[in-house]
Amino acid sequence: MKIACPQCGADNRIETVDIFIRCPYCQSTLYIDLDGIRQAVSFKPEIDGSQVGLYLKRDFEKFGFGEALSIRPIGLVFFPFWMEENKPILARASAAFPRLQIPVPASEAVFFDIQTEAAEALIYDVDCQSQPSASGFEGKKLCYVPYYRALVRQRQLPREYPFLVNAISGTVEGERLPLVSVQKIYHLFPVFLLIFLAFLLVNQLLDQFWPALFVNLALTASIFFLQRSWLRKGG
Repeated sequence: MKIACPQCGADNRIETVDIFIRCPYCQSTLYIDLDGIRQAVSFKPEIDGSQVGLYLKRDFEKFGFGEALSIRPIGLVFFPFWMEENKPILARASAAFPRLQIPVPASEAVFFDIQTEAAEALIYDVDCQSQPSASGFEGKKLCYVPYYRALVRQRQLPREYPFLVNAISGTVEGERLPLVSVQKIYHLFPVFLLIFLAFLLVNQLLDQFWPALFVNLALTASIFFLQRSWLRKGG
């Protein structure tokens, strides 16, 4: 079977059932499926994997997570997207990616060398849920964008949570950590302290200071720890 390369127009003979082939004339990587043939390109990582933790911590600090975090990088992945000429966004081609669209990376797209990349990174396949219709393929390329995967755990969390860091822009993708920062918890303590002092004042006027002291200490401590437990659960 022969197909024409959409990049250079040369005829290519298909010998295998692979969905990716390399044009021997222009070295383009071609993506083949039942709806047509599309050029496949990719973007090279511009951020070193050792910097993943810095980008994650910087993103978490925006939401008040200033405490120590345990960050465990677990490698580089390439997610597929559909690229349309002259459009500033990419549409996801795999439902495994958490967002429907992302901005086009601010770097030059290159031919996707799937054999080289597959040896060093995980490559997600295009899935049917994100596949455009036959008419929707017109003028589109398949584009692979690199992301670093990492597992993050705050010391109060019972498990690790997955995050993605764009290997070009450093943008963080993933769910928010499901608890309020411990710093915010401690901001509630002055409220409890004022309530405690109010109780002491009232009970001192009633000439019941020492019983009130122990009762209110126990009450304040109970409320504080119950509230902290509730905030940990994302309340």
